[in-house]
Amino acid sequence: MKVVIVSDSHGNIGVLKRIVKQEEPFDLLFHLGDGIEDSLRLRRLVGFNVDGVEGNNDLKGQFPTSLVLKIGKRRCLFTHGHLFDVGHDLSILVGQARIEKAALVFFGHTHRFHDSILKGVRLLNPGSVCNYFTKEAGYLVLVMEKNNLSIERRLIKDINFGKNT
Repeated sequence: MKVVIVSDSHGNIGVLKRIVKQEEPFDLLFHLGDGIEDSLRLRRLVGFNVDGVEGNNDLKGQFPTSLVLKIGKRRCLFTHGHLFDVGHDLSILVGQARIEKAALVFFGHTHRFHDSILKGVRLLNPGSVCNYFTKEAGYLVLVMEKNNLSIERRLIKDINFGKNT
């Protein structure tokens, strides 16, 4: 199983097209919010499985604010992060992960890559796919093979920040 995890596209469907083309074939594109509509528009054009969570800049009520999925034997919590104050402190998010019995948490919102373990919970933020703040755009690729899980960060090269190219 191959899952592409993106966040914070903020209307930049062009960069999502590049990611889809580069990563095909994959089983699921998961959007962590603030641009999930971009994934839905692209799905209609290209055709692939997409799921996601609502961010603070998305239309309310189309997607859940958090979602727990089981990948292999691991429970994973997916959320945008704004409801857990991830810009200031990750302990609230860790608390939610423990309630959900999730060993992995994927979140967005900050536009910054993050990978750490806090109180036994691995916290991952792919950063933004069109990062206006740090000029470093990226996403994650999660691959599950024979109960072995690998997570790789991929940087997007030669991006025209803020443009729909």
